Amino acid sequence: MGIAFYVCNIGTVEYVIVSESPFYYSVHPWYLWTCVLCTSCYLVASAHSHVKYRRGDPERAVIQSFSFGTAYLYTTSPTIHRIFCDVYSGNMNDVTWMHVGHILLVLMACFLHVSEIPQRFLPGMFDIIGHGHQIFHVLGSVSFMIQLQANVDDLQNRRHLDLVRPTDLSITAYLVVLVISYGCIAAIFVRKALLKSKQN
Repeated sequence: MGIAFYVCNIGTVEYVIVSESPFYYSVHPWYLWTCVLCTSCYLVASAHSHVKYRRGDPERAVIQSFSFGTAYLYTTSPTIHRIFCDVYSGNMNDVTWMHVGHILLVLMACFLHVSEIPQRFLPGMFDIIGHGHQIFHVLGSVSFMIQLQANVDDLQNRRHLDLVRPTDLSITAYLVVLVISYGCIAAIFVRKALLKSKQN
C-alpha cells in the first residue's frame, strides 16, 4: 500500500510542478483521478498476487512487475514527456538528468527485485544481507531521493507558475477518495488472506 500511495502522490507532484504546459493542459481535468484509478489497480493486483501465490512463484513476480510498471509509467508520464521535450529542444539541464537518473534507478531496482538476483545464482549466501529485495529498497530509496531533489529544484526554478494550480478542495477530495479506496482494497484482501489461512 505504501508504494501505491507514494507513486500516486509523486504523480501528483510531477503533474503540478514538473510537467510541460502542453502535457498539463491536455490531461488537466482528469489526470489526478486516473492516478487514483491506476494506482488502485496496482494495489489490487499486488494484493491479489500476495494472497494467491507464494513467494518465488513466477506468476506473482509477473503480476507485481507488470502492475507496478504500468502504474509507474502512467504517473511518471509528465516527467517522461518533459525529458523528451528537453531532448528535442536541446535544453537538457542538471534537473532533467536527475529525472532520467531516477527513472533508470527505479527500472534497475525492479529488475533486481523480480529477477531475484543475486540470490538466484548463489542460494543461501544472501539470506540475511544483500538479497534482491534489499537492493530493490536501497536503489528505490536513492531513486526517490533524487526524484524529490529534482522536484524541489523545479519548484525553486518556478516551473509551476505557467500551470493552473489545483484548488485546496480538489486536492482534499482527491486524497479522501485515495485513502478510502486504498482502505477498502486493503480490507478486502486482508479478509481474503485471513480466510485462506484458516482453510490451510
